[in-house]
Amino acid sequence: MFSLFKKKDQAPTEKKNLPNGIAPLSMNLTPKWSEDFGELSAITEGYKGSTWVYACVKLKANSLASVPIILEKRVAGGWEKVGSHPVLDLIESPSPDFNRSELMKMLVTHLELLGNACIYKNRAGASNRIIELFPLLPQYIEPVAGIVRLIDIYRYKQPHSKQVEYDQADVMHVSHTNPDSLYWGQSPLQAAGKAVDIDNEAKDYQKNSFENRGIAGGMFSLKGDTDQGEVDNIRGILKTFFTGKKNSRAPLVMSDATYHNMGMTPAEMDFMLTRGFTLKEIAAAYGVPIEMISGMGDANRASSETVRKTFWIDSMIPLLVEVATALNLQLLKEFDKTGNLRLRFDTSKVPALQESLIEKLAVGEKLYAMGVPFNVINKELELGFDEIDGGDIGYIRSGLIPSSFDFDDSPSKSLEEEAKSAYGAK
Repeated sequence: MFSLFKKKDQAPTEKKNLPNGIAPLSMNLTPKWSEDFGELSAITEGYKGSTWVYACVKLKANSLASVPIILEKRVAGGWEKVGSHPVLDLIESPSPDFNRSELMKMLVTHLELLGNACIYKNRAGASNRIIELFPLLPQYIEPVAGIVRLIDIYRYKQPHSKQVEYDQADVMHVSHTNPDSLYWGQSPLQAAGKAVDIDNEAKDYQKNSFENRGIAGGMFSLKGDTDQGEVDNIRGILKTFFTGKKNSRAPLVMSDATYHNMGMTPAEMDFMLTRGFTLKEIAAAYGVPIEMISGMGDANRASSETVRKTFWIDSMIPLLVEVATALNLQLLKEFDKTGNLRLRFDTSKVPALQESLIEKLAVGEKLYAMGVPFNVINKELELGFDEIDGGDIGYIRSGLIPSSFDFDDSPSKSLEEEAKSAYGAK
């Protein structure tokens, strides 16, 4: 087995007296994930070693990064888009090294692999304003619990660098729910870790089989008396001729020897077939339809449009809300103390959700024909259109004539006169 579930080796930490009764989480507050889940192995053996994990994480990271972030202000009856603001400038250009898309991809990648994403808020000037946003690597972070706040300090120690301590106010921390800890999130890999281990083992078995001509385990029996030296010599010859890519067609002739093909055991055959099951487990842990990462799926599955829509509604929308909530609580509040602004991801242009928009427009058209004002429809159905002048007034079609009207009763009257008469008009 691989080491996804091996205990992470930790160097002894120098104990220091911290102010205000602060205690490191390693002192009786260590989350349980540290006992059986290695964050570094989650990256090396999960993201870098598993095709399915890589595909799931990359898909979710790219999907979120493709959605623009907008700022809205509270107005009478709803929210209104804000065109420009310092917080928007900061998000679009977080630092000289990262743009918005790159920062969001890094955030989601860390969140989906490690259950946590941390972004450092670099400040400057007498106003202590935020001038940069820079991603931190969660695998090198030790959260330190406080008395007043859940986390008081983030200790950051990368290999071959000095340890740095960041105040909680200077770190934007996004985390998945962890029932074992209030401080540190849970990675989806903790649920899918065994499936990843099995899948990696199956891939290695398959690779070794190809490199050895696809020959299953077997046995040579030698006739007559053979000493150990001769056996070792023959074993070396077999290894030379039967293994390695260059010897895939190498002939070998041996006298007084019989080869017995052991074949692949039923257990080994089942082991190879489990790759399909591990794919489903990993995809389920990440909320990604298997059709979107492998092209494999049930023949009776709905169209690809439906699959993409399901992915966005069930997986991406909750993730967007999770990240947007963190942005509003941990970033926007430093720019707006009134609570009248909000950041959100604008999904109105997401292709997979356009079908929903078309359905909404059909409903809106019916409501509009019934006299419901355009602006009301736009707000209630969340169509995403700008409000229009006069849009608060509803209109209904005029000139309707009762179905009981009989033209033959008064042939001398014009249609206009008959209509006026029917409605009691003068």
